[in-house]
Amino acid sequence: GRMEGLQISGFSNTVVDTVTGMQLTGFSNISRKDMRGMQLSGFSNLAMAEMNGAQISGFSNVALEDVNVMQIAGFANYAETVNGLQISGFGNVAKDTVRGLQTAGFVNYAKTLHSVQISGYMNIASEEVHGVQIAGFINYAKNVKGMQIGFINICDSMRGAPLGFFSYVKSGYHKFEIGASTLLPTTIDFKTGIYKFYNIFSVGYADRNFGSIHAAGVGFGSEFGERLGER
Repeated sequence: GRMEGLQISGFSNTVVDTVTGMQLTGFSNISRKDMRGMQLSGFSNLAMAEMNGAQISGFSNVALEDVNVMQIAGFANYAETVNGLQISGFGNVAKDTVRGLQTAGFVNYAKTLHSVQISGYMNIASEEVHGVQIAGFINYAKNVKGMQIGFINICDSMRGAPLGFFSYVKSGYHKFEIGASTLLPTTIDFKTGIYKFYNIFSVGYADRNFGSIHAAGVGFGSEFGERLGER
């Protein structure tokens, strides 16, 4: 039934009512109703209602409702809403909102982020970001009020800045330019990002008496002041 205090076992602990205290086991802990305290296991922790405290495991933590404080796992964490920390070796999932920090070795997912996502490969916020996404490869969000820092950054709208090798903002800055110089009579530039900060990709070609010249370049740029046609 209800447990208040401490449960210690070599394999598993299960409480079918509320827990106030600590569950400590070598394999798995289960709390079927609200948990106030700590679940510590060698493999997995499951809180089937609200988790007010800490879940720490060697493999996975699952909270079917809100987590208030933290989840730390060797592989993956799952929660409805996180008010605090999610830290894992592979991935974190928050079905709804994260107010705090998500950090994972591979991927983080949240519907709405209010703070920071840090991952070795990918961050996803399917709705809004109010804060920062930092990834080793790709960041994706629908609407960003803050920053995306990664090799590739993708979003629908941005109030802030995307910093990376390639940034695509659906409602942002997209421009093709064709130019010429004494060295390269044909150059094509593609600019993508936002007006305040965009990526530039350039290619050029020239046919000379001594042979053809091929050129390629990558850069960054920014536009200041009013753009042509604006009032």
